[in-house]
Amino acid sequence: MLGLISPRTLAVVLLLLAAAFFAFEPARRAWDPSYDPAAPPQSGCGFRERAGLPCPTCGMTRSTAAFRSGAPIECLRFHPAGLFLGLLSVIGAAASIAWLLGWRGRGAARLVALCGYGWLIGLPVAVALVGLGRIGASLAGWD
Repeated sequence: MLGLISPRTLAVVLLLLAAAFFAFEPARRAWDPSYDPAAPPQSGCGFRERAGLPCPTCGMTRSTAAFRSGAPIECLRFHPAGLFLGLLSVIGAAASIAWLLGWRGRGAARLVALCGYGWLIGLPVAVALVGLGRIGASLAGWD
């Protein structure tokens, strides 16, 4: 048991999150053939319109699309947390598959836990830090 969640449950959840991460763009393209993840957003951002500040998650969709396309520099340019999300997905899926297939070493369980809690804690913290940085830059007039 790793904390409150068993390694098996965490491994299955990580696989589902990774599947959702990698399936989003192809599913979106099938549903909307005109979809281009690299294009700027067509509609205004409700957060920016109401608060007058940059949205903390602005660029995450384009960032994760760049990661899935194998463009890490573009990924970082759109939103740095997108690279973190992509790496968590890849490493978490690999560790989960290894753990579920029987590799029960301490390293596998720790890697599953690290990636699982990275999704739960690390990703929101990364998005918040980038968002606060963008808001601070906007308030300082650096944007």
